[in-house]
Amino acid sequence: MGNIAFHFHANDMDIIDSFDKLKLGTFREIQEVQQKEGVEEIDKHITILSLLTGASEEDILHLPLPEFTELSAKAKFLTAEGFHQRQVAKKYIVGEWELIPVTDYRKLETAQYIDFQSLGGDMDAHMVELLSIILVPKGHRYNEGYDIIELQKAIRDDMSVTDGVTVVGFFLISLEKSIKDMLSYSREEAEKMPDGKEKEKILERIREQEKTLETNGDG
Repeated sequence: MGNIAFHFHANDMDIIDSFDKLKLGTFREIQEVQQKEGVEEIDKHITILSLLTGASEEDILHLPLPEFTELSAKAKFLTAEGFHQRQVAKKYIVGEWELIPVTDYRKLETAQYIDFQSLGGDMDAHMVELLSIILVPKGHRYNEGYDIIELQKAIRDDMSVTDGVTVVGFFLISLEKSIKDMLSYSREEAEKMPDGKEKEKILERIREQEKTLETNGDG
């Protein structure tokens, strides 16, 4: 009896074709693939299609070319310019968790602020950890009475990129506004000082912070 060949087809695969369907954990895996150096773009693309479909890379490689092209077209949402955010919700159901977002920077507890500062500036790499800081289980204070590692796993596995980016976006907008208000107040107070080197030094620091904020906002 000869060998029986079995081939997957694109119709056999359910592909994630939007950020609404893409979970944060898979998105981070895709970002890591995209950032790899010394890897051919086609090899990256095969790996990404494997992540989006759940099929093996070998199955992807054995697809008829028209079906491969069809899957590739559905994956183009990853490279689309711009990102549609929703209005931030009052609560998010993530796995078995009911989570309440902190979208106003001024309402952070000190512990949340310290943990936020510890993440550094790489929001892509620490998106899940940031969300576990600003999404607090209903009925709890931050990081009290629950396992934050389990919460992070639920966010990674069950929260969509759209929801995650929406929550983080609102939080960072609040943060930026708070910093601008603080700098504006500091400038007003500095202007009241007598003219001299100390006043000019403080104003120069304020200008540097404003320039940094403007640069980060453009990015």
